[in-house]
Amino acid sequence: MPLNSNVSHMSILKDLHDAVLTSLQVNWADGQCTLILQLASGQRNLTFSGLTAFSLSRSMPWGPSASINEATELSNSKFEVEMQSGDIITIEANTWELSI
Repeated sequence: MPLNSNVSHMSILKDLHDAVLTSLQVNWADGQCTLILQLASGQRNLTFSGLTAFSLSRSMPWGPSASINEATELSNSKFEVEMQSGDIITIEANTWELSI
């Protein structure tokens, strides 16, 4: 969903709990970041465009896991994914869209 969409971002993000992060791709030239997710309903891509910042940890303080615990839109351009491993992925971008 574009960040300025009228669709409830909270409901979309809540649905990402327990989704498995199978892959993460950053296209530097295009300024895009895509999280490839496996949900109960099938594979989905969460794509961020207009990427301005990206960081992640993979130290697994809570133990190994590839599942999402919580996804939060912190502001109109900042998004955070907390993994069930305790690691954090932070993405700043102009827009985001979840493929259906």
